[in-house]
Formats: sequence, structure tokens, C-alpha cells
Amino acid sequence: MNDIEQLPTNVQGWVYRLFGSDVTGHRLRHDMIAQGSACPELEVRRELATGLRDNYYDGLDTVVRQWYFDEAEEEVRLLLLEHMSNLSENCPYYKDLALEIYAAENKGSLVRERMELAASRTPLYGEFQRLLAETDAPLLNYSEVNFVTNNNIKNVQAGAFSVSGTATNNGNFNNLLSQEMATKAIEYLDMAAETVENLPVNAATKTQAQKAIAEAKDNPTKERLGVVASSLKSIEGMLGSVAGSGEHVVKIAGYAALILALL
Repeated sequence: MNDIEQLPTNVQGWVYRLFGSDVTGHRLRHDMIAQGSACPELEVRRELATGLRDNYYDGLDTVVRQWYFDEAEEEVRLLLLEHMSNLSENCPYYKDLALEIYAAENKGSLVRERMELAASRTPLYGEFQRLLAETDAPLLNYSEVNFVTNNNIKNVQAGAFSVSGTATNNGNFNNLLSQEMATKAIEYLDMAAETVENLPVNAATKTQAQKAIAEAKDNPTKERLGVVASSLKSIEGMLGSVAGSGEHVVKIAGYAALILALL
């Protein structure tokens, strides 16, 4: 195992796939999975994610969670989503994250189809169908957010996000999050803050995003989360024109989607 990086890439991939799928109880299993998840070779990460599809053990989610948000390749991200959807009964975190990602996707998207197929024999499939029944339109396919707080309308540009109509803190649009959702929001904000810190964007843009994140962490209301999502979507657009920023774009888009799913 110490010399695994000296092996041909395809051989490395099969070794990692084996550790993902068929070496239950091996003392090196967790370390090898963590090591493989960070391998720069796509073939290695793809094989490992394939091996994990039907396999779970206590503590695996700590690796998969970070891997999913760090992974730049859609193919591998889809495999990880299948893993989480298929094994959501084993891990509450998997279920919560799968539902949020599913809700953030457009109806009929490849992501939803893969997740539905993976969850087809689990209770999570019923949760997916419930979400579909609640709306015929994509849950998060918007272009603008209009928040009404204390009768003062605040217009927040949020990329592909829009809510129309009237709303107040005491009306149809509740600006406050539940305790559980607030806890999730802070978790996502922490991860987004870490990513923003290392982005190749100008200082002013970075400072603005960091300020929005800090304010939302201090008081995670829907309005403040909307401002964060707006800031992240703006950064996503900027990064699209920067060569070599594909990994950053994926991360920022992912955090924006998760935050929007809480609104």
C-alpha cells in the first residue's frame, strides 16, 4: 500500500475500488478511502466511488461529505450522490443532503434521475416523490428574490433565483429558519467561507462575500442567506471566465444551491 502511487493508474483504480467495496474490517480501509478520494487521477476517484456505491460503514460519511464538495468532476459527483441516495437509511446526513440536492435540481435533470434510480428501493424514493408532488416546476429555478421585511421591500439579485409576490415575517414567507435549518445553514456557510478565502477573485469581491457570510452566520435568516447566495452566484459568474477555475466554480455553485434549498 505504501507503493500504490507507483502502480499504473488503472491498477491503482482497481485497488481503491476493492477497498471501497470488499475489504470490510481491514485496518487500512478508512485511510485508503480517504487517500483515494483526494487522488488527482480521475480514473482512481471514479473507481473508488463505484466501489462505494453499495457499501457503508460508520465514519465513512466524514470522507464522502468533504469529497463530494471538493470533487470537480460531475461523473464522480453523480456516483457519490448514488452512494448517498442508495444508503440514506444508514446515515441521516446522507438523507438530508440528498433531499437538499434533489430539491435544488431541475425537474427531469440527470442528477434527479440518477438519484431516483439509486434510491428506488429505499424510503428516500418516497421522499423524492413527495417533493415532485408538491410542485410541477423546478424547486429552485429562479432569477431574482424579492424579500419583504417590516413592509420594506429589499430586492436581492441571486443569479438563477426568484420568488414573486408579497411576503412578510408574519405572512406566507417566514424570514426565520427552524433551529435545525439554521444549524445546517451555519455548516454550509462555514464551508463556503473556507472556499471563498482561496478564490482567485479581486479583494473587494472576496471581502463582500465574506461580510455577507459572517452576517448570515451571526443571524441566519432567509434574507441574509439570500444575500449570501447572491454573492456566491456573482462569484460563480466571475470565475467562469478565469482559466483553470472549474473546481472553484463547482464548489461555489454547490454551496449556493445548498443555501438556496434552505429558503
